[in-house]
Amino acid sequence: MTGRPSLFNQEELTALLTELGERLARRGVRLSGYVIGGFAMTREVTARRLTEDLDGLFAEYSAARAEAEALAREKGISPSWFSDSASSFVEFDPADDIEATELTIGDGRLRIASPRFLLAMKLAAGRAKDTGDLIALVRHLDIHDPERIVDIAFKV
Repeated sequence: MTGRPSLFNQEELTALLTELGERLARRGVRLSGYVIGGFAMTREVTARRLTEDLDGLFAEYSAARAEAEALAREKGISPSWFSDSASSFVEFDPADDIEATELTIGDGRLRIASPRFLLAMKLAAGRAKDTGDLIALVRHLDIHDPERIVDIAFKV
């Protein structure tokens, strides 16, 4: 294990997720959940973006986390690549994100947060490090009126 976070692109994280899903399936566990944060940004807004981890709300999180840590040891990457730490910014029912896209991993299914919900979460987080993502989301959503940004934040 490197002990320091790695930076992953969309393809690298998808490959790690695929391997994680296969390992979990062998144990009778299905990888499912709602993905937020950097990986969702790479899937929904800008494929060139890099991220340190895959954040989300996951069913069977303990089993998935244990398997993700084992995978990290084998690959020499930080065990923090698979996380639920950003879930504190989810103050809504993920089922309400009807614009979320789906990613099938083996027999599991991950829902990827929609740009509108990503915008609301990043606004709620209030972190300076999210400024670039906020700009990309506003452009992606073609928002020209600041009031619309506020409306999205309050509606989500």
